[in-house]
Amino acid sequence: LAGSGPSFVTVAKSLYRRRYPNVVVQGDSWFDYPGRQKHFFYGPNNLHQALMQIIPTGANWWDSSVSMATAKQVSRESSVFRYAKYNRVRLDVYCLSMGGNDLFAGLKFILKDYDDKNQSPSECFNSGKERLLQNIRDDYHKVLKDRDRYLPSVPVLAHCYASPDQRQRGFKLAFLKAGPWIKTAFDAKAYPPMLTSNIDNCIRRRA
Repeated sequence: LAGSGPSFVTVAKSLYRRRYPNVVVQGDSWFDYPGRQKHFFYGPNNLHQALMQIIPTGANWWDSSVSMATAKQVSRESSVFRYAKYNRVRLDVYCLSMGGNDLFAGLKFILKDYDDKNQSPSECFNSGKERLLQNIRDDYHKVLKDRDRYLPSVPVLAHCYASPDQRQRGFKLAFLKAGPWIKTAFDAKAYPPMLTSNIDNCIRRRA
């Protein structure tokens, strides 16, 4: 990966590299989801590896997330599109972070305490859930609006998420923290753990 705007521009505009696709990857989930399943040589383990198999070898990659270890994505899409346009760099694909980190990190604020009378997953959340989801939807719309303003022909890719509620531990380095947002939040709100024998009816999984 080029890793930064200036290095990406330098590589993308070089005489040798300009014929390759220019791909921007925003967010660490593209390198983590769906997770390591098997050895690389037997198939892709994450979305980035899958993209590498369908995009011609030698593509110029720009990772626009500042840190793989944090939940905060600080590179704004508008600055990426604007930067590429003003530096006359063609973008072939833009891989968007879909807000999973925002949702998982905010889960403890939108989740009610466990009540065994709750039969519906919707009853597990307070009114903050819709506000958080609306913020994420607004971000999606802003991404497309900024794309249309600067580089309207660039396709934007997104992906779904697998629930990481069984993750056992997170990451902490000084003031940097990441995961496991879902398990931590459900444990704090006293939701019963997931059991393999009753996994389909488990309120934690359904929520």
